[in-house]
Amino acid sequence: MKHSLPSTPLVSVIIPVQDRIDFLGAALASVRNQTVHDLEVIIVDAGSTQDVGGFVRHIQRTDSRFRFVRSDARLSAAEARNLGLQQVRAPYVAHHDSDDIMQPMRLHQQLSAFDAPDLECVAGCMLGMSAAGLRLSTMASQGTTDAATAMTDLEVRWRFPILMPSMTSTLMMRTQTLRDMGGFSTNYTTCDDYVTMATLLDRGRVVRIGEYVTKYRQHDRQISTSRNIEQQVQLSLLRQRIIASRVSAKVALGPVMTLTLPNLPESTTHRYHREALSLLDALLESFLDEHQPREQDQKWILHDYRQRRHALMQQAGLRDDTA
Repeated sequence: MKHSLPSTPLVSVIIPVQDRIDFLGAALASVRNQTVHDLEVIIVDAGSTQDVGGFVRHIQRTDSRFRFVRSDARLSAAEARNLGLQQVRAPYVAHHDSDDIMQPMRLHQQLSAFDAPDLECVAGCMLGMSAAGLRLSTMASQGTTDAATAMTDLEVRWRFPILMPSMTSTLMMRTQTLRDMGGFSTNYTTCDDYVTMATLLDRGRVVRIGEYVTKYRQHDRQISTSRNIEQQVQLSLLRQRIIASRVSAKVALGPVMTLTLPNLPESTTHRYHREALSLLDALLESFLDEHQPREQDQKWILHDYRQRRHALMQQAGLRDDTA
């Protein structure tokens, strides 16, 4: 089927690409297969050595909704998304990575979730898959178990920044919001999504719908694998900054890492566990004070808090008399 570029699309999809051309075909096909047809797709070549332009031009012969922007310089993912943002013509912008696959109903489900002007971003759940495209698991980093779970704005706020509600490849935002923010932060090259989420939460509501909207491909060329140490350092420093602002006090990096990175070696975390427990208590106190949640919301917040506290105490070898 031949598709034409709408005069004013409903949603723009930005896809940064830096080589990985072996995965790109499946990623673009998944966008073409969306149930929403009123869209434009902006592919940003972030300084590839492979012929991404030729690949895209082949698609453009039958689908003019696909647009191509090239940078001769090597760009980070955040810089590439910001370059694509300059070309966006739709009121909503969805982000997708060149090695991931959209579920067919993704754009429809997220557009349908924008229910009020103060809703700035709609995230979704992810399924993990191997480099060959085989399903691996739900994404544990999102706090999910066996099934997709929706998150209200309050749930997102409580869990962040210990947990990111979802990765960039599931996010849909209001275009004007992202432009008002100045686009994605380029200060944290391996975790710009965390900076973006913190800014979005400062501006308005963020929710996560309870559907799997993206398949996340896990392979040895992605940042979380190839630059894992750098990413963990940047994440820890960023989380330290965000948590310090929430508790209105200076906090040490050691307790932050103990609280937010539960898989660290016990020898690393043991000396910080009491401070991490105090930090968790301070986060609960400041959250309840700021948001004044309803009684039913307080119940799940306290339940989640107790689970986190119990896990910390177990890791530290302490007895939890409140469990």
